Amino acid sequence: MMTRLAPAAMIFVPSAGGISHNAREHAVPGHLEADATPRLAPPLERTA
Repeated sequence: MMTRLAPAAMIFVPSAGGISHNAREHAVPGHLEADATPRLAPPLERTA
């Protein structure tokens, strides 16, 4: 399993039109940042 090699996680954000796992999938960069920042900040602070 990957967790034996390194910590891992998945972050799910809305995709325009609800399209997922498709070449037409698109997420607005600002939405990605807004969703990922609060989730990634605590683990990154622990490694600093």
